[in-house]
Amino acid sequence: MKKLSFLVLILVFACGEANDPAKFYSAGNYEIVNEIKTSGDAQGVFVNDSLMLVAQKLSGVSVYDKTSLKLLKHVGGDAFRFSANGVSVQDTFVVVTCGTFGIQAIPFGQHFAKDTVEITSNDIIRLEFTDANGFPKPSIGEVEVRLHKQFFTFNNTTEKLPFAFIASGERGLIIRRFELANFTTEVVTEVNLSGNTTSVKTFGDSLVFTVNEETGLQIISTVYDSLNWIFNTQKLGSVSTEGDAEKLVLSPEAKYAFVANGKEGIAVVNCSNRNEPKLVKNIETGGTAKDIALEGDVLAVANSTEGLFIYDVTEKEEPELVSVFKFPSPYGYDYEVLGVTIHDGLIYASLNKGGIRIIRKKS
Repeated sequence: MKKLSFLVLILVFACGEANDPAKFYSAGNYEIVNEIKTSGDAQGVFVNDSLMLVAQKLSGVSVYDKTSLKLLKHVGGDAFRFSANGVSVQDTFVVVTCGTFGIQAIPFGQHFAKDTVEITSNDIIRLEFTDANGFPKPSIGEVEVRLHKQFFTFNNTTEKLPFAFIASGERGLIIRRFELANFTTEVVTEVNLSGNTTSVKTFGDSLVFTVNEETGLQIISTVYDSLNWIFNTQKLGSVSTEGDAEKLVLSPEAKYAFVANGKEGIAVVNCSNRNEPKLVKNIETGGTAKDIALEGDVLAVANSTEGLFIYDVTEKEEPELVSVFKFPSPYGYDYEVLGVTIHDGLIYASLNKGGIRIIRKKS
Protein backbone atom coordinates (compact mmCIF):
# COMPACT_ATOMS: atom_id res chain seq x y z
CA MET A 1 0.00 0.00 0.00
CA LYS A 2 1.09 3.53 -0.64
CA LYS A 3 2.43 5.15 2.51
CA LEU A 4 0.48 8.09 3.78
CA SER A 5 2.35 11.33 3.15
CA PHE A 6 2.77 13.82 5.97
CA LEU A 7 1.49 17.30 5.27
CA VAL A 8 2.06 20.42 7.32
CA LEU A 9 -1.22 22.08 8.22
CA ILE A 10 -1.20 25.84 8.66
CA LEU A 11 -3.95 27.05 10.94
CA VAL A 12 -5.21 30.60 10.89
CA PHE A 13 -7.94 31.65 13.31
CA ALA A 14 -10.60 34.28 12.68
CA CYS A 15 -14.21 34.69 13.67
CA GLY A 16 -17.53 35.42 12.00
CA GLU A 17 -20.64 34.02 10.38
CA ALA A 18 -21.23 31.65 7.46
CA ASN A 19 -19.26 33.75 4.97
CA ASP A 20 -16.52 34.47 7.50
CA PRO A 21 -15.79 31.11 9.18
CA ALA A 22 -15.09 30.90 12.88
CA LYS A 23 -12.06 28.77 12.07
CA PHE A 24 -10.19 29.31 8.84
CA TYR A 25 -7.87 26.48 7.86
CA SER A 26 -5.32 26.26 5.09
CA ALA A 27 -3.68 23.01 4.03
CA GLY A 28 -1.36 22.73 1.05
CA ASN A 29 -2.89 24.53 -1.93
CA TYR A 30 -6.43 24.46 -0.49
CA GLU A 31 -8.28 26.60 2.01
CA ILE A 32 -11.62 26.59 3.81
CA VAL A 33 -13.72 29.53 2.71
CA ASN A 34 -17.04 28.89 4.45
CA GLU A 35 -18.48 27.09 7.46
CA ILE A 36 -22.21 26.36 7.76
CA LYS A 37 -23.82 25.20 10.97
CA THR A 38 -26.61 22.65 10.59
CA SER A 39 -29.42 21.78 12.97
CA GLY A 40 -28.71 18.04 12.83
CA ASP A 41 -25.96 15.52 12.10
CA ALA A 42 -24.72 16.32 8.59
CA GLN A 43 -24.44 13.17 6.49
CA GLY A 44 -24.79 13.44 2.72
CA VAL A 45 -24.47 16.72 0.80
CA PHE A 46 -25.68 17.55 -2.73
CA VAL A 47 -24.96 20.68 -4.74
CA ASN A 48 -26.25 21.91 -8.10
CA ASP A 49 -26.05 25.28 -9.84
CA SER A 50 -28.40 27.01 -7.42
CA LEU A 51 -28.88 24.94 -4.25
CA MET A 52 -27.04 23.00 -1.57
CA LEU A 53 -28.99 20.22 0.17
CA VAL A 54 -27.85 18.51 3.37
CA ALA A 55 -29.20 15.22 4.76
CA GLN A 56 -29.15 15.34 8.57
CA LYS A 57 -30.34 11.96 9.85
CA LEU A 58 -33.33 12.40 12.20
CA SER A 59 -33.33 16.16 11.65
CA GLY A 60 -34.40 15.76 8.02
CA VAL A 61 -33.12 17.79 5.07
CA SER A 62 -32.02 21.42 4.84
CA VAL A 63 -31.94 23.47 1.64
CA TYR A 64 -29.57 26.41 1.19
CA ASP A 65 -29.01 28.97 -1.52
CA LYS A 66 -25.71 27.92 -3.09
CA THR A 67 -24.40 31.46 -3.49
CA SER A 68 -25.52 33.25 -0.33
CA LEU A 69 -25.66 30.07 1.81
CA LYS A 70 -28.92 31.33 3.26
CA LEU A 71 -31.13 28.60 4.70
CA LEU A 72 -34.18 28.51 2.43
CA LYS A 73 -36.11 25.58 3.80
CA HIS A 74 -35.89 22.78 6.33
CA VAL A 75 -37.98 19.62 5.87
CA GLY A 76 -38.16 17.80 9.19
CA GLY A 77 -40.28 17.23 12.25
CA ASP A 78 -43.69 15.70 11.56
CA ALA A 79 -43.17 16.07 7.81
CA PHE A 80 -40.08 13.86 7.82
CA ARG A 81 -39.82 11.11 10.42
CA PHE A 82 -37.04 8.95 9.03
CA SER A 83 -33.26 9.05 9.14
CA ALA A 84 -31.97 11.05 6.15
CA ASN A 85 -28.62 9.57 5.10
CA GLY A 86 -28.24 10.83 1.55
CA VAL A 87 -29.89 13.44 -0.67
CA SER A 88 -29.89 14.37 -4.36
CA VAL A 89 -32.07 15.99 -6.99
CA GLN A 90 -33.27 13.41 -9.52
CA ASP A 91 -35.53 14.39 -12.39
CA THR A 92 -38.15 16.68 -10.76
CA PHE A 93 -37.86 15.39 -7.18
CA VAL A 94 -35.56 15.70 -4.20
CA VAL A 95 -34.67 12.09 -3.39
CA VAL A 96 -33.68 11.21 0.19
CA THR A 97 -32.27 7.79 1.03
CA CYS A 98 -33.27 6.57 4.50
CA GLY A 99 -31.59 3.20 4.99
CA THR A 100 -34.13 0.49 5.84
CA PHE A 101 -36.95 3.05 5.62
CA GLY A 102 -36.50 3.24 1.85
CA ILE A 103 -36.71 6.44 -0.16
CA GLN A 104 -38.56 9.68 0.54
CA ALA A 105 -39.23 11.83 -2.53
CA ILE A 106 -40.22 15.50 -2.32
CA PRO A 107 -41.57 17.34 -5.41
CA PHE A 108 -39.00 19.81 -6.70
CA GLY A 109 -41.28 22.45 -8.14
CA GLN A 110 -40.67 26.15 -8.67
CA HIS A 111 -41.81 26.88 -5.10
CA PHE A 112 -39.76 24.18 -3.38
CA ALA A 113 -36.92 26.40 -2.21
CA LYS A 114 -39.11 29.31 -1.08
CA ASP A 115 -39.12 29.62 2.68
CA THR A 116 -42.77 30.74 2.63
CA VAL A 117 -43.99 27.39 1.24
CA GLU A 118 -44.32 24.66 3.86
CA ILE A 119 -43.65 21.02 2.98
CA THR A 120 -45.97 18.63 4.81
CA SER A 121 -46.07 14.85 5.05
CA ASN A 122 -48.78 14.87 2.36
CA ASP A 123 -46.24 16.25 -0.13
CA ILE A 124 -43.73 13.44 0.44
CA ILE A 125 -43.84 10.19 -1.52
CA ARG A 126 -42.46 7.18 0.32
CA LEU A 127 -41.05 4.20 -1.56
CA GLU A 128 -40.62 1.01 0.45
CA PHE A 129 -38.70 -2.08 -0.54
CA THR A 130 -40.43 -5.05 1.08
CA ASP A 131 -42.18 -8.21 0.02
CA ALA A 132 -45.84 -9.04 0.77
CA ASN A 133 -44.96 -9.95 4.37
CA GLY A 134 -43.00 -6.78 4.97
CA PHE A 135 -39.57 -8.43 4.73
CA PRO A 136 -36.80 -8.04 3.90
CA LYS A 137 -36.14 -4.36 4.36
CA PRO A 138 -32.88 -3.66 2.56
CA SER A 139 -30.78 -0.68 3.49
CA ILE A 140 -30.99 1.75 0.57
CA GLY A 141 -27.62 3.26 -0.25
CA GLU A 142 -27.68 5.38 -3.38
CA VAL A 143 -30.02 6.29 -6.25
CA GLU A 144 -29.31 7.41 -9.82
CA VAL A 145 -32.01 8.19 -12.37
CA ARG A 146 -31.53 7.60 -16.09
CA LEU A 147 -33.95 8.40 -18.92
CA HIS A 148 -34.88 5.78 -21.52
CA LYS A 149 -36.89 6.16 -24.70
CA GLN A 150 -40.32 4.53 -24.70
CA PHE A 151 -42.46 4.19 -27.82
CA PHE A 152 -46.22 4.28 -27.33
CA THR A 153 -48.13 2.43 -30.03
CA PHE A 154 -51.54 3.91 -29.23
CA ASN A 155 -50.50 7.36 -30.43
CA ASN A 156 -47.21 6.67 -32.24
CA THR A 157 -45.16 8.91 -29.94
CA THR A 158 -41.85 8.48 -28.16
CA GLU A 159 -41.15 9.81 -24.69
CA LYS A 160 -38.24 9.59 -22.32
CA LEU A 161 -39.21 7.87 -19.08
CA PRO A 162 -37.20 8.07 -15.84
CA PHE A 163 -35.94 4.86 -14.24
CA ALA A 164 -34.21 4.72 -10.86
CA PHE A 165 -31.15 2.51 -10.39
CA ILE A 166 -31.01 1.81 -6.67
CA ALA A 167 -28.20 0.35 -4.55
CA SER A 168 -30.42 -1.81 -2.37
CA GLY A 169 -28.26 -3.47 0.25
CA GLU A 170 -28.69 -7.24 0.38
CA ARG A 171 -31.23 -7.04 -2.48
CA GLY A 172 -28.49 -5.94 -4.88
CA LEU A 173 -29.51 -3.59 -7.70
CA ILE A 174 -33.18 -2.68 -8.05
CA ILE A 175 -34.48 -0.80 -11.11
CA ARG A 176 -37.83 0.95 -10.70
CA ARG A 177 -39.92 3.19 -12.86
CA PHE A 178 -39.59 6.63 -11.34
CA GLU A 179 -42.54 8.61 -12.65
CA LEU A 180 -43.20 9.99 -9.22
CA ALA A 181 -45.59 12.68 -10.42
CA ASN A 182 -47.89 9.90 -11.65
CA PHE A 183 -47.14 7.64 -8.67
CA THR A 184 -45.69 5.06 -11.08
CA THR A 185 -42.86 3.41 -9.18
CA GLU A 186 -43.16 -0.33 -9.70
CA VAL A 187 -40.08 -2.55 -9.72
CA VAL A 188 -39.01 -3.36 -13.28
CA THR A 189 -35.91 -5.49 -12.74
CA GLU A 190 -33.78 -6.81 -9.89
CA VAL A 191 -30.17 -7.95 -10.17
CA ASN A 192 -29.09 -10.18 -7.32
CA LEU A 193 -25.61 -9.40 -6.02
CA SER A 194 -24.00 -11.12 -3.08
CA GLY A 195 -23.11 -8.80 -0.22
CA ASN A 196 -24.51 -5.42 0.77
CA THR A 197 -24.69 -3.13 -2.27
CA THR A 198 -24.10 0.45 -1.13
CA SER A 199 -23.30 2.55 -4.20
CA VAL A 200 -24.37 2.77 -7.85
CA LYS A 201 -23.25 4.83 -10.83
CA THR A 202 -24.73 4.74 -14.33
CA PHE A 203 -22.74 5.33 -17.50
CA GLY A 204 -24.08 5.86 -21.00
CA ASP A 205 -27.33 4.19 -22.01
CA SER A 206 -26.71 0.75 -20.57
CA LEU A 207 -23.79 0.37 -18.15
CA VAL A 208 -24.16 0.32 -14.36
CA PHE A 209 -21.35 0.12 -11.80
CA THR A 210 -21.99 -1.03 -8.23
CA VAL A 211 -19.87 -1.77 -5.17
CA ASN A 212 -20.24 -3.81 -2.00
CA GLU A 213 -17.95 -5.36 0.56
CA GLU A 214 -18.31 -8.92 -0.79
CA THR A 215 -18.45 -8.65 -4.58
CA GLY A 216 -16.25 -5.57 -4.73
CA LEU A 217 -16.85 -3.63 -7.93
CA GLN A 218 -19.39 -5.12 -10.36
CA ILE A 219 -20.10 -3.91 -13.90
CA ILE A 220 -23.59 -4.69 -15.24
CA SER A 221 -25.12 -4.29 -18.69
CA THR A 222 -28.72 -3.03 -18.47
CA VAL A 223 -30.32 -2.77 -21.92
CA TYR A 224 -33.86 -1.42 -21.95
CA ASP A 225 -36.47 -3.42 -23.90
CA SER A 226 -39.12 -0.77 -24.59
CA LEU A 227 -41.50 -3.31 -26.15
CA ASN A 228 -41.78 -5.30 -22.94
CA TRP A 229 -40.97 -2.52 -20.47
CA ILE A 230 -38.08 -4.45 -18.89
CA PHE A 231 -34.30 -4.30 -18.69
CA ASN A 232 -32.26 -7.18 -20.05
CA THR A 233 -29.38 -7.41 -17.61
CA GLN A 234 -26.07 -9.20 -17.74
CA LYS A 235 -23.31 -9.22 -15.16
CA LEU A 236 -20.07 -8.36 -16.88
CA GLY A 237 -16.78 -8.22 -15.00
CA SER A 238 -16.19 -7.84 -11.28
CA VAL A 239 -13.16 -7.47 -9.05
CA SER A 240 -12.59 -7.52 -5.30
CA THR A 241 -11.47 -4.21 -3.83
CA GLU A 242 -9.99 -6.10 -0.87
CA GLY A 243 -11.87 -3.88 1.56
CA ASP A 244 -15.31 -2.68 2.67
CA ALA A 245 -16.31 -0.85 -0.50
CA GLU A 246 -18.83 1.89 0.34
CA LYS A 247 -18.98 4.50 -2.44
CA LEU A 248 -17.59 4.87 -5.94
CA VAL A 249 -17.00 7.53 -8.57
CA LEU A 250 -16.10 7.14 -12.24
CA SER A 251 -13.55 8.95 -14.34
CA PRO A 252 -14.57 10.31 -17.78
CA GLU A 253 -15.44 7.46 -20.15
CA ALA A 254 -15.57 5.27 -17.02
CA LYS A 255 -12.10 3.92 -17.69
CA TYR A 256 -11.28 4.15 -13.98
CA ALA A 257 -13.30 3.80 -10.80
CA PHE A 258 -12.21 5.21 -7.45
CA VAL A 259 -13.77 3.47 -4.47
CA ALA A 260 -14.07 4.63 -0.86
CA ASN A 261 -12.89 1.33 0.53
CA GLY A 262 -13.37 1.59 4.29
CA LYS A 263 -10.27 0.90 6.36
CA GLU A 264 -8.35 -0.04 3.21
CA GLY A 265 -8.53 3.56 2.06
CA ILE A 266 -9.07 4.17 -1.66
CA ALA A 267 -9.26 1.45 -4.29
CA VAL A 268 -8.18 2.39 -7.81
CA VAL A 269 -9.77 0.10 -10.42
CA ASN A 270 -8.99 0.03 -14.13
CA CYS A 271 -12.33 -0.58 -15.89
CA SER A 272 -11.14 -0.25 -19.51
CA ASN A 273 -12.06 -3.89 -20.07
CA ARG A 274 -15.69 -4.10 -18.93
CA ASN A 275 -15.46 -7.87 -18.68
CA GLU A 276 -12.28 -7.91 -16.64
CA PRO A 277 -11.74 -4.86 -14.42
CA LYS A 278 -8.46 -4.88 -12.54
CA LEU A 279 -7.62 -3.59 -9.07
CA VAL A 280 -4.62 -1.32 -9.59
CA LYS A 281 -3.95 -0.59 -5.91
CA ASN A 282 -5.36 0.38 -2.55
CA ILE A 283 -4.10 3.65 -1.12
CA GLU A 284 -3.85 3.87 2.65
CA THR A 285 -5.57 6.84 4.27
CA GLY A 286 -4.99 5.97 7.92
CA GLY A 287 -8.72 6.13 8.58
CA THR A 288 -12.02 4.81 7.22
CA ALA A 289 -12.92 6.12 3.77
CA LYS A 290 -16.69 6.73 3.83
CA ASP A 291 -17.43 8.81 0.73
CA ILE A 292 -15.66 10.00 -2.40
CA ALA A 293 -16.09 12.68 -5.05
CA LEU A 294 -14.38 13.51 -8.34
CA GLU A 295 -14.34 16.59 -10.55
CA GLY A 296 -11.74 16.90 -13.28
CA ASP A 297 -8.45 15.79 -11.76
CA VAL A 298 -9.48 16.53 -8.16
CA LEU A 299 -10.46 13.58 -5.97
CA ALA A 300 -11.82 14.22 -2.46
CA VAL A 301 -12.29 11.54 0.20
CA ALA A 302 -14.35 11.73 3.39
CA ASN A 303 -12.06 9.86 5.76
CA SER A 304 -14.08 9.79 8.98
CA THR A 305 -12.18 11.18 12.01
CA GLU A 306 -8.97 11.42 9.97
CA GLY A 307 -10.52 14.30 8.04
CA LEU A 308 -10.82 15.24 4.40
CA PHE A 309 -8.17 14.03 1.95
CA ILE A 310 -7.66 15.75 -1.41
CA TYR A 311 -5.77 14.10 -4.28
CA ASP A 312 -4.54 15.13 -7.70
CA VAL A 313 -5.47 12.29 -10.07
CA THR A 314 -3.95 13.64 -13.27
CA GLU A 315 -2.23 10.26 -13.37
CA LYS A 316 -5.22 8.03 -12.68
CA GLU A 317 -3.21 5.07 -11.41
CA GLU A 318 -0.98 7.26 -9.21
CA PRO A 319 -3.16 9.63 -7.15
CA GLU A 320 -1.06 12.27 -5.40
CA LEU A 321 -2.12 13.42 -1.95
CA VAL A 322 -2.00 17.23 -1.94
CA SER A 323 -4.02 18.33 1.12
CA VAL A 324 -5.41 16.97 4.38
CA PHE A 325 -7.93 18.80 6.56
CA LYS A 326 -8.81 17.71 10.09
CA PHE A 327 -11.70 19.35 11.88
CA PRO A 328 -11.32 19.63 15.67
CA SER A 329 -14.51 20.11 17.65
CA PRO A 330 -14.69 22.37 20.71
CA TYR A 331 -15.21 19.22 22.80
CA GLY A 332 -11.77 17.72 22.40
CA TYR A 333 -12.39 15.31 19.53
CA ASP A 334 -12.21 15.54 15.75
CA TYR A 335 -15.42 15.69 13.76
CA GLU A 336 -16.12 12.74 11.47
CA VAL A 337 -16.19 13.61 7.78
CA LEU A 338 -18.99 11.42 6.40
CA GLY A 339 -19.91 12.98 3.07
CA VAL A 340 -18.27 14.94 0.27
CA THR A 341 -19.13 16.38 -3.12
CA ILE A 342 -17.43 18.73 -5.60
CA HIS A 343 -19.20 21.34 -7.71
CA ASP A 344 -17.66 24.09 -9.84
CA GLY A 345 -14.29 23.67 -8.16
CA LEU A 346 -15.63 23.89 -4.60
CA ILE A 347 -15.39 20.91 -2.25
CA TYR A 348 -18.28 20.46 0.19
CA ALA A 349 -17.55 18.27 3.23
CA SER A 350 -20.26 17.20 5.68
CA LEU A 351 -19.18 16.72 9.28
CA ASN A 352 -21.22 14.60 11.65
CA LYS A 353 -22.39 17.05 14.36
CA GLY A 354 -20.13 19.67 12.78
CA GLY A 355 -22.04 21.11 9.83
CA ILE A 356 -20.59 21.80 6.37
CA ARG A 357 -17.18 23.08 5.31
CA ILE A 358 -16.58 24.54 1.85
CA ILE A 359 -13.05 24.32 0.50
CA ARG A 360 -11.41 25.70 -2.61
CA LYS A 361 -8.04 25.71 -4.27
CA LYS A 362 -6.01 28.83 -3.53
CA SER A 363 -5.92 31.33 -6.37
